[in-house]
Amino acid sequence: MTARHVYSALEDIPGLLARLTPRDRLLIDLLGRHSVLTIDQIHRLYFPSLRATRYRIATLLDYGVLCRFRALVRPGSQAFRYTLGFAGAVLHAAATDQPLPRLPAWNERLTRLAASPKLPHLLGVNDFFCRILATARASGDVDLTEWRSEAETGEITGGIIRPDAAATVNTSEGACAFWLEHDTGTETLARLVTKVDRYCDHLAGSGRAVCFELPSAAREANVHAALGGQRRPLPIATIVSVRAADPTGPVWRRLGKPGLWRLTDLAADR
Repeated sequence: MTARHVYSALEDIPGLLARLTPRDRLLIDLLGRHSVLTIDQIHRLYFPSLRATRYRIATLLDYGVLCRFRALVRPGSQAFRYTLGFAGAVLHAAATDQPLPRLPAWNERLTRLAASPKLPHLLGVNDFFCRILATARASGDVDLTEWRSEAETGEITGGIIRPDAAATVNTSEGACAFWLEHDTGTETLARLVTKVDRYCDHLAGSGRAVCFELPSAAREANVHAALGGQRRPLPIATIVSVRAADPTGPVWRRLGKPGLWRLTDLAADR
């Protein structure tokens, strides 16, 4: 973003607010809480077509509400990652009663985000919930009533455990509150078992299932073998990316139980 964009937007905040739609405000809030999305994820969340998404995103970039970055990839190119621009960060801070950011601090945050080795993991976590919300838009029978970021989950667990996310999904068939762990296959199985044990020791009374999204069927088989199929004091379930287009459907394997389960069945001990 150029200095002209930064300061022209901030000099006319009332004028900028008059140009923002309710959908723009939802996107600002979402990026303020979850940091980064791709244009495909934004499309699935809020727009009827990719063309409409690109048009509105270009406008928000021009306003300084959003900014974008990507790494050099050869051959081909990496999809842009979108986050709040400085004007968007100021609006989000004001809306959530936080201290208004200063430009140097915002630039530092943007640099850290763009260079973070955790960025693909964060995009993977966010994509899981974009798929749920896309299902909600298409079916009208799914409602994602809660979606907390890692920072927000750390606050409600006291920092003892930091799930990648926490959420509650409601359908006509029931509801499920759960912790999400987006596993990329880089952690050892021993570490993953220790993580499950910590959930059981500290969050067994939370009323939430523990859901692992795994990168492959082989990883899923190894996880279930490492956990030994033993029942735990809270439901443990896994999903694999190849069957995760709609995470609310009968695509979950429960520890110690046969078959595939719907998301809203995971919280029930049956």
